[in-house]
Amino acid sequence: MYILTLLSKPGIQLGDDWQPLPKGKTSAFLYYLAYQADWVSREELIYLFWPDNDDKQARSNLRSLLSRSIRKLDYVKLDVERDKIRWQVGSDLKSFRQALKDEDFAKATGLFVAGLLAGYACPDAPEFENWLYLEREEILRAFKTSALNLVNDLILKEHYFDATEVLKKILNQDAFDEMSFRLYLKSVFLSEGQAKAKQELSHFQKKLDKEMGGTPETATLNLLDELILLSKKTEPDLQEIATGVTSIQHQPLNNLPLNLTPFVGRAKEKADLTAYIADPNKRLITIIGPGGMGKTRLALSLAEEHLARFEHGVWFVPFALQENLDTIIYPIAESLDIRFYGQEDPKRQVLNFLRNKELLLILDNLEHLLEGTLLIKEFLEHAPNLKVLATSREVLNLQAEYVFELEGMKTTNEIQEDLSKDKIGPVLAKENRAKGFYLENNKPISIKSDAVRLFVQFAQQRIRNFSLDSKTHESILNICHLVEGMPLAIELAANWLKAMSPQEILLEIKSNLSILQTPSRDIPDRHKSIEAVFEYSWALLRPSEQDALRKLAVFENTFSKEAALIITNTRIPMLASLVNKSLLKVAINQKFTFQPLLLNYTRQKRSQPANLDALKTFHANYFASKLINHKASDTLEISQAIEQEYDNFIQALTWLYSQTAFKLAAKLVLNLNRFWQVRGFYLLAKDWTQKILTSLLNAIDNQNEELYLTSALSLDLAKLNVNLGHHEDAGQVLEKLSTETLTIDLKADVLTTQAGLFFHQGKLSEATHTLSKITDLEFKMDNKHWYELKSLKAQIAFYQNDFNHARYILESILNSPKRIPNLLEQAKTLSDMGVTLDELKHYEEAKGYHQDALKIAEQIKATPFQIKVILNTLGNAFSLGNYEGILKKAEAALNLGEYADTMTLRNNLASLYKSINRFSKALAHYQTIISASKDATLLCIAWANLAEIYSTNKEADLKNLALDKAMLYLGQTDFPVAYQTVLKLVENHGTKQQLMQLVDNSK
Repeated sequence: MYILTLLSKPGIQLGDDWQPLPKGKTSAFLYYLAYQADWVSREELIYLFWPDNDDKQARSNLRSLLSRSIRKLDYVKLDVERDKIRWQVGSDLKSFRQALKDEDFAKATGLFVAGLLAGYACPDAPEFENWLYLEREEILRAFKTSALNLVNDLILKEHYFDATEVLKKILNQDAFDEMSFRLYLKSVFLSEGQAKAKQELSHFQKKLDKEMGGTPETATLNLLDELILLSKKTEPDLQEIATGVTSIQHQPLNNLPLNLTPFVGRAKEKADLTAYIADPNKRLITIIGPGGMGKTRLALSLAEEHLARFEHGVWFVPFALQENLDTIIYPIAESLDIRFYGQEDPKRQVLNFLRNKELLLILDNLEHLLEGTLLIKEFLEHAPNLKVLATSREVLNLQAEYVFELEGMKTTNEIQEDLSKDKIGPVLAKENRAKGFYLENNKPISIKSDAVRLFVQFAQQRIRNFSLDSKTHESILNICHLVEGMPLAIELAANWLKAMSPQEILLEIKSNLSILQTPSRDIPDRHKSIEAVFEYSWALLRPSEQDALRKLAVFENTFSKEAALIITNTRIPMLASLVNKSLLKVAINQKFTFQPLLLNYTRQKRSQPANLDALKTFHANYFASKLINHKASDTLEISQAIEQEYDNFIQALTWLYSQTAFKLAAKLVLNLNRFWQVRGFYLLAKDWTQKILTSLLNAIDNQNEELYLTSALSLDLAKLNVNLGHHEDAGQVLEKLSTETLTIDLKADVLTTQAGLFFHQGKLSEATHTLSKITDLEFKMDNKHWYELKSLKAQIAFYQNDFNHARYILESILNSPKRIPNLLEQAKTLSDMGVTLDELKHYEEAKGYHQDALKIAEQIKATPFQIKVILNTLGNAFSLGNYEGILKKAEAALNLGEYADTMTLRNNLASLYKSINRFSKALAHYQTIISASKDATLLCIAWANLAEIYSTNKEADLKNLALDKAMLYLGQTDFPVAYQTVLKLVENHGTKQQLMQLVDNSK
């Protein structure tokens, strides 16, 4: 007979003998099966122990683990079926659960020795660790419930010493559980006397201060005095003291309305506001934000969590329906249950009531009563222990005020802090989906956005069987993002689920703001629609403020105070007033922005300014001229200048294009291309360049300036196609340019771009020949052309395996008195030097060049180039034997952009994974290259490496297929690295016929 111990030191009890289970995933696997005590699906186990492996490898790992478990452990008798596994084993946890079910609290409490799998860890299975952390908390809660029930029985039976021992056990698990400590203090007082209880209270205070930096709750500090008072009664009876104390421990005073739905999210906001409330110097806290942002709900949720903090209670005063400033004192008195008496001034009576009280006063919806808020100042002056938490759409402008600006709920897919209490392991039951999960292919998918979780809560109130899948999750996430996480808008959107799908709701909101409304009877009129919310705020504005908002609506995104002044004549005091009223937000870099729904509402106002189109044109001309006339030449300066006003430049470009102002739009695009190419926005740049070029060509009137613009746009288009790997498109554009009459500078640029295209195609001899044509041009070579010529020659030498010559050229660039054109080109040269030194096996020297190049690339946010440097650094790190850190950075870099360099990075990543025998990772990257890349060299190398992996795995058919593909693409490139890769592969794994074919082709 054997039993598994899960609630003490984990292991197996075999008669009188105890022994631990094998270390690592084997024990974790068995503990998990024992804990579940029922069938567990293979998919669930794979998710827990091998979430990063592909399905085939994960299933193989599971089979191997099962085999090891069954073969080596005689006591393990698993029930194994095709899609599920079970271990029916006796355990102390099973007995614990049964005792709880039978309400045998003494047995359940005794079985809990040290907690679930106390001291056990399995670092190799992080998802299992996450599951274990949460289940430990669950079992601990069950133990505490059982133990407290036992304590209650023991005290009623006057077994005070036994009750003390049980409470010690609780406090050993959770030393700062004050409710349990108060029961412990009472038990000690009843069993061991006043002196011992006083000693225990002192010890608790010191420990709480030392480890948590806090003080006990008021109820804890007062308990000992209350016990002493009861004990001094004539002929005190211990039972009377025990029950009498219970009557003293009343519920904290409050008048908070009962919340009918659970509170979702806002963990960060609640944590910050909790710190505000705990700070004795912050006595007036105002939560401000637009209507519908959830200010009241947040304040009430916060108040519920701090009931015990305030000796005289927490009191809620709603002012939404209050209209008369002269009677503002009466709602406060009513909420505090103050009965006025005699002829004394009511305000004076309220002040006298508050004077010695320690309480929290929540004043809700004050924006329409701001002139009466001086009363709050009097409250704070007369009641030193009073704290006020106010909500308003506008700041109160009182000196004691600490403003807490409330924005929308999190709409990103990042894990939020309050998810730490939710299960993040396999949760398969339907009732758990509302807790933050849904199933996709039998795997639990975590809902990681607070806003989406709120939407799901509303949805499940309206549709009993509402559940998520990846498609509806994405649509709901987009809805929440569109409304910027505004809780009211999320609720109003969810109201339409019976009539429309989430995707249809999303499309409807984009075109029709009025859809966000509800017929619910218990929602105030001002919250029955988003338009009503904004109309309420609009009605509180002065005419000058309304006019300013209409004009500022010309900006689609952020805007500076300078732009607001020049374009709309809105001055700083007006901007500050609109910010204080929660109608504008201060964005990054001290810029301003609208909440999107409010922007739409403002634009829909019937009294739009008559000159709206004129404002848009003025806006477009202002920002286009600002960029075109910018004097900066350095990459960093240009990037920073464009980044600061990027939204406005795009808005200007869009308006100019719509108004057929193609000439100015072309100049703007040429400047934006400098930014787009540095950041790697190649597809966006190509789209705009092609559109403006086509429009300009159709409208051209043979003026020299327009001819120059079309040529410059065409050249940019060719460069973009090269960067995107669209070599055929680039060649067509360059061929057309070569037939046109161009300035000498443009001719040199065309030849350089043509040489770069040949280089990317692996046609190194053509690239060298094209570069020689540049020196034949009769023009004074500037820094830019000199650098491009030298840099490309160095790259050609490198790919011809002439590394010493490449190093010589790069040193001549770095040491030349000629200035490298900009920071980006400087970083490129440093990176190329690093790679060249790597090939020459000077790894330590190369490392410094790689680090310097990456530092500059990150400084100027040159996304594609960051990828190239990371790619180059991979090889250096591998050579130095320190590649784990750069592997993570490289994987993250794959999501940085949309350009050909990501494919090269994938290739190098895959090669590294292959060399360290992580074949599943390598296969995944090679397969992505094959499905997405158009580059013959990369395709050749990818197929060749796949063939080698298939050969290692003894998959002959796949190996031969991959080899044939590699040789096919080899015929389309003459990069030496491709030939060397295929040659090595054929020599080791190919047939004699394939080797002969390869030799013939090389001739």
